[in-house]
Amino acid sequence: MKKILTLFLSVMVAVMSCVMTVSADETPRTPTLQVMCEQVKAYIEEQALPVLYISEDLFPNSASSEFLTIICSTKTDADAVRTELTEYVENTIKYHYPSVVFTVLTEEEVQLIENLKAFIADRQIQARMILQKIGRYTNMICVYFLPDSYDRATDSWRGDTEVMKYLEFIHVDACDFDDLDENYDLHVMLMWTDAGDASLYPMRGDINKDGKIDSLDAQLVLNNSLDLALDNGTEPLAGGDLDGDGAVTSLDAQYILLFYLRNDVLNDIIMWRDILPA
Repeated sequence: MKKILTLFLSVMVAVMSCVMTVSADETPRTPTLQVMCEQVKAYIEEQALPVLYISEDLFPNSASSEFLTIICSTKTDADAVRTELTEYVENTIKYHYPSVVFTVLTEEEVQLIENLKAFIADRQIQARMILQKIGRYTNMICVYFLPDSYDRATDSWRGDTEVMKYLEFIHVDACDFDDLDENYDLHVMLMWTDAGDASLYPMRGDINKDGKIDSLDAQLVLNNSLDLALDNGTEPLAGGDLDGDGAVTSLDAQYILLFYLRNDVLNDIIMWRDILPA
């Protein structure tokens, strides 16, 4: 009887092992993100889809660098490519979250992103940008103001006013989560992190570190340049050498004044690179 019971248990274990093996084999395995990205790239080439290029460095060192950023010349092409690739990922690759695998942008949207990145870098604003997917189709650019952009004196983040003014200048609205919807538009959202100390990282041209660039900064640089010319032992102002020629001079003061007049008086948004020598 004991031998029969042992034999029965052995048979049952073998049967269960076979069932589990079959079940495991029949369960579709989701490919890795890297594999799915390669499949999508191969499909684009095979079907000759109207894609200009696939960017791998639009937002380096961020989560958005993990999925494919596909660039098309027009919105019509972008919509068509997005629709076809969505069907391919869902029906052929059998993955139900295509927005995790790729995003599609137009050349115009990429130019907007590059211009905004250049503006933030030019002003030396302590912020970083990432591309996020919201829902099935919506692209969102997040501008995160870092802790070191926080100004304790005014309880505000330095640079956010400048970024909002720039977005208004190029006719792009900064949205919040209530403005997001299921469409193909590119959204720009401003976000703020925990407080830090903005005095450690002033914006370029903000000599007195009050969070803005104005005629007072130009006056401070001019006074400093005169003191230096008199050789009375004065130290060069930190950040006063705007043109990078190794000295604080009256020309640096002129650059700050011109920057202030163009941006704040004439409301003609320019970058430092527009007036500083290359």
